[in-house]
Amino acid sequence: MTFSVDENPGELEPFLKANGFTFPVVLARQYVEGVAAPYTIPQNWIVDGKGTLREKSVGFNANIADWTKVMAERAAKVAH
Repeated sequence: MTFSVDENPGELEPFLKANGFTFPVVLARQYVEGVAAPYTIPQNWIVDGKGTLREKSVGFNANIADWTKVMAERAAKVAH
């Protein structure tokens, strides 16, 4: 799942389709600005099933060869 803080939510659906993304997106601009301001994007939060923040990072880490796979594996570990 991801939070979108885009100023124009109408651009979200075409972007998701163009990139083949199927994960849920929560429109959360006001929420994130109220809770996490100032913020940089993208931020990555891994939250367990109880709502506890387990990991937080900013952006994409080019030092990790398959960053997407590594982040998915980390998220799967806390989901159980």
